[in-house]
Amino acid sequence: DTGLPPNWRQVFTAEGQPYYHNTATNETSWERPSAAPAPAPPAAYAAATATSSPFSNASEDVPVAKAVAKAVEAAGDRSDNPFASGRSIASQ
Repeated sequence: DTGLPPNWRQVFTAEGQPYYHNTATNETSWERPSAAPAPAPPAAYAAATATSSPFSNASEDVPVAKAVAKAVEAAGDRSDNPFASGRSIASQ
């Protein structure tokens, strides 16, 4: 592991001066590139995955349904959303 972001490699000039080359974009830089932090997952995904598995029993799935309903409600207009009733798919 070079500690460089993907597609970057360290190369040297004829005089031995190090620089950095991006093999995907052909960009070069005298300064070592740093990896950008990974973006945070959307709040609805984080809330749903933090509660329980979709393969667990129905009583454990209630927190997931509540988290999804809360995320949908926070998104605004729910009139055209098939999950706007707040009922789980299993209860339909």
